[in-house]
Amino acid sequence: KKLQTFHTSQIIDYLTKTNLYYQRYQIPNIERHLGSFISMSTPGNNTLNLIGKFFSSFKEELTSRIEKDDRVWFPYCLSLSEKLKDYQSSGQLEALHLGTEQRLEDPIEALLADLKSIMVKHLSGDYNENLCYAVIFAISSLEKDIKQHNRIRYRILTPMVSAMEKLCI
Repeated sequence: KKLQTFHTSQIIDYLTKTNLYYQRYQIPNIERHLGSFISMSTPGNNTLNLIGKFFSSFKEELTSRIEKDDRVWFPYCLSLSEKLKDYQSSGQLEALHLGTEQRLEDPIEALLADLKSIMVKHLSGDYNENLCYAVIFAISSLEKDIKQHNRIRYRILTPMVSAMEKLCI
């Protein structure tokens, strides 16, 4: 409820900063640990190859969404907010009433969950357990952060945008 009182620009600023944090710190951290883990494990391990491919898919999906956020979604949200502000200052609109949005499973969350599941359930052969745990911990940390990011994205920002669209368009 408290977050619903924040201005759209504050929500977008938070989401932008978390996106940058993923790109600058969390993804490179996982890549570093995963690279070491794969290179120090049994060569030709099919599960490790699958883990590497899953991580690449995840990184591509996350990077694509961040780019779309920066180019399309966040500017659109801010433009609606500005339009709404103009209407409100002219006295043409009343307060914004937020509904709730239901959302389907996020593909980024699903990819992370699958990656972690493969590592926990299906890893075999000789490998460095400490590096394995480091990768799993880094993935779990990112998974938790992305779930929080998505809660704000889908339960706060998306309903704000929907309400603004109804009022402005």
